[in-house]
Amino acid sequence: MSDVPAWQPTDAYLARSRVRAFAERNGHRDYASFLRWSQADLDGFWRATERDLGVVWSKHYSRVYDDSRGIPWTTWWTGGRMNYVATALRHQPWRIAVVAESEEGTVRTLTFGQLRTEVARAAAGLRALGVAKGDRVAVLVYDKSLLDEEDIFAANILVYGKSHEPLVKKIGARWFVTPGMIGCAGGGAVVLDDETDEIVAQKTARAMSTGPRPIVCVGETLVEREAGATLEVVERQVRAVVVELAKQPGFGAIAYEPVWAIGTGKVASPEDAEEVHARIRAILDEEGAELGHVTRILYGGSVKADNADALLV
Repeated sequence: MSDVPAWQPTDAYLARSRVRAFAERNGHRDYASFLRWSQADLDGFWRATERDLGVVWSKHYSRVYDDSRGIPWTTWWTGGRMNYVATALRHQPWRIAVVAESEEGTVRTLTFGQLRTEVARAAAGLRALGVAKGDRVAVLVYDKSLLDEEDIFAANILVYGKSHEPLVKKIGARWFVTPGMIGCAGGGAVVLDDETDEIVAQKTARAMSTGPRPIVCVGETLVEREAGATLEVVERQVRAVVVELAKQPGFGAIAYEPVWAIGTGKVASPEDAEEVHARIRAILDEEGAELGHVTRILYGGSVKADNADALLV
């Protein structure tokens, strides 16, 4: 084996290194000294690390670690409480937090201030669904390249795909959101051709019987919208699952998520969303008064700070 390093950092690279800067701020000018500190002074090293990272605590810890029961049972940050979201979003609101590029090449950026708003909106939505402290929620966005056609079209496929059933049940998720996988024909991660409604009904039936609670996404493509077929398409999709939802009124939910509004920045007007929601509610009422009364109907599709108030009222 060669003693020649496979890669050697340049001086410019080292000058940008946060680890090197951290070590030097704490009096360690070389790797050997830095390593000895991390091994010989666990308390001091990790206190300095926590401060350097700017961790936000709701209740500060009393001890860095407690190994009184033996090293295998060591606990860390004794007595401390934190929500990592507060740490992740602590930066100045004008700084760029996320830069995302879609497959179509559209680039979207979010500042930390905007990201904080989106996180708060997501949390409010979960609370509206009845999710409480200690509950677990799973969110899965499919990549079609990772799925076999047999898995997609198998009659016994679950809401979240049969290969994911053990994982989702293990974490105890109460709700499962699958954008583009339930309904939303022609968009999202998987296109389900002419069998879409039948397969959606099968997946919904399985979820209704085994859990987690399904949020069934329905919505039209841009072509269908421009043809004036929005209500026709949504009614067909809802009628495909309404019998299954009626077996346990209120256990499942429906989200109107127009395909043309998913991640595009375009959004349905409040009037359009209300019209579709009213049609969905009417179909549920036809199946049963209780079903129509207790089923949650949601909206999803490029909800932003400047339109959220109108859509969430």
